Amino acid sequence: MTDDELVVEYKKDAGMPLTISNLDNQIIGKIKTVKAYIINAGVSDTAIESDLATGTIILGINDLLNSSTFSTLFETMLTQLANS
Repeated sequence: MTDDELVVEYKKDAGMPLTISNLDNQIIGKIKTVKAYIINAGVSDTAIESDLATGTIILGINDLLNSSTFSTLFETMLTQLANS
């Protein structure tokens, strides 16, 4: 899934209007951070394209937009993703 597609998925999940783009750059920055974290955790290229990865990335974006750390749920999902 591309970063732009992930922005749309994040906005849908967060209940944000798709037409408002003032936060898109900030969201894309968080996407890149979360993806790098996931890749550094050893998640395969195949697994990063899965539905579980999409959900994990969206959760990670939300975590970083609302606090400076990842949630326990994110870490649990990341572990599952890395083991898939």
